[in-house]
Formats: sequence, structure tokens, C-alpha cells
Amino acid sequence: MTIHQRNQSNIPIDGIFTTSGVPVLAGGYYAFGEFVEADHRALWIDIDLNTALGNFTPQGSTFQPRKLTLLDKRSVRRYLQLVHLGYVEYDIPSRLTKLNQRTGSNERQMSPSLARKYNCFHRQMFMVRRLAEDNCCTTSSGKVPWSPKLQGFWDRLSLWKLLLKGCKRCRVSAQKVRRLMKKTRLRDAWKKTTDELEEALAAERRAYKQAKCQATQLRQDFLTAQTRDAKKKKWKSQKAHNRFLRF
Repeated sequence: MTIHQRNQSNIPIDGIFTTSGVPVLAGGYYAFGEFVEADHRALWIDIDLNTALGNFTPQGSTFQPRKLTLLDKRSVRRYLQLVHLGYVEYDIPSRLTKLNQRTGSNERQMSPSLARKYNCFHRQMFMVRRLAEDNCCTTSSGKVPWSPKLQGFWDRLSLWKLLLKGCKRCRVSAQKVRRLMKKTRLRDAWKKTTDELEEALAAERRAYKQAKCQATQLRQDFLTAQTRDAKKKKWKSQKAHNRFLRF
């Protein structure tokens, strides 16, 4: 197949690249000069707009954040303590020392039996480290389904907390405060007194607890709205495609 008029090597130099999540139903090419006056053929593919525009409701993410973070010193200390206790329980240091001595007496060559022992040690050490990470701290990230409406409650909570810390002479990022005031549309929040900020924070916490009970429904409403917008985009895209074909 010749795609370019001066390409006589029968090697394609044009193509359409797609993602694996969007299957191609059909494909082909037009004649030279058809639709477009150029020295290349116009390529085309047919895809399912329901798949391409996200008409299907996506499934919830199963990703869980890592509990061990190097920025949290308490988590690091707790992790090291648990790993040390696990290594002592399985007597891993002395067993590794004996394995190293036996390997040294064998001219640093590891026999199949020693390799099996080393793999056993490695599995035990990995299990100890994984259990230590799972128990080094408690995190609540990712447990509440996200939605824009619920995010608004959290933004207001963060704003009241930062302003209250500022009133108590604590160091607060002014840029973050301005960003939250713009995001929550509370331009005059900085004018509140300490008592007013405490009242606003308490009221926002109560509202957030009530909204968190409906987090699943809020998430579903958000996904439904996203699907409805995707259908509108699909209709506009199909309408533009039909208009192009009439030309």
C-alpha cells in the first residue's frame, strides 16, 4: 500500500496510534486528493464513542496509600522497632551469620541447599517488613469516597484550621491561606476573630460528619453527572462528524 505519492518502498510512513483501552472497529484510507488536497492519503479509523468518551461508569479505585513515609519520624521509629522485634523473633541475624560462614567455607559458592535456605530467610524478612509497615501508623486516606461537594467541606475545614493557627502565633503559609480563600470563596475569612473562627470550625466539623455519612451517594451522583457530560460531548462530536461528511 502506498500512502505517499513519492514513497515507492512499500513501507508505511503514516499511521494512527491508539490506546489499548479503546478498541478499533474498522480502519482504512482514502484516495489521493480525496477530502484533503495533499500528497498523502487520508487515514481513518472507526472507534466506539461509548468507550472513547467514558460513557461507562468507572469502578472505584482500589489503591491504598503507603503507611510508611520518611517525612513522618514517628512512623519511621515505629517501623524500625517492629522490624527489629520481628528479626529477633525469627533469629534472622544469627541464622544469616551461620549461612555466611558456610558459604565462606565453600569458596563463596552457594549450593542449592544454601540457596533454598537463603530464599527462606528472604521471604521471612520480607514478611516482617511488610507487617511492620502495615502496623507502623494508621491512615485514613482513601477510605472516604471522593466527590467535589465533600472536598468543599474539607477545604473549609482546612481554611479555618490555618486561620486559627495564625491567630495563635503559629507559622502558617500565607499562599495556602489565599488559595483556600479563593477556592472556598470566603474572601473575608481573615477578618474573623479567634472566637468566631473556633465557632466556624466546630460548625464545619459537624457539617462534614453529616456529609461523610452520604459520601457514597455523593460519589455516585458525581459519576452520574460525569457520564451525562460525556454523552453531551459524544452527541456534539457525532454532530460535527456528520457535518464534516456533508462537506
